[in-house]
Amino acid sequence: MDTEAFLTAACELLAVPSTFDRPGDLGRALDLVLGSAGPGFTVERFESNSKPSALVYHGAQRSHFRVILNAHLDVVPAPPHQFQPRREGDRLYARGAQDMKLSALALAQELLRHQPDLARLQKALIRAWEDLPLGEAIAAGIETFAAAYESDEPAKAMAAWRASRGR
Repeated sequence: MDTEAFLTAACELLAVPSTFDRPGDLGRALDLVLGSAGPGFTVERFESNSKPSALVYHGAQRSHFRVILNAHLDVVPAPPHQFQPRREGDRLYARGAQDMKLSALALAQELLRHQPDLARLQKALIRAWEDLPLGEAIAAGIETFAAAYESDEPAKAMAAWRASRGR
């Protein structure tokens, strides 16, 4: 992961006051996160009580999901200065930095663009989880996550994504 690029995107996302009473800003935050996902994904957008949401999955057809990763972009209302991200040393401060805007951005940037290799690893991990004791299942999860970075798949996906956006 390019840390500076992530932090640039993070600051842009954190500057959006995406509170429950501002559906337009929630939509902007969602657009920023979805713009980080790699190619080959279907995005189904929907609204509930005027709040935008999205379901993102690999491929053209929705299938049975054995694992769903979830994130939210709405934050607790705060004074405007809390939506002005600031870095102090190696720390980043702003409303939503801890819960949960940056987790959503990391999911989009790192997990979504590792297809199709990640799907293969994820399926193997799910099969292993069904039979392993908890401690071994956690260790298998860590090993599988690390294995996702062993190929050039992420770099290829990112290059294709950047090219599709003229970057």
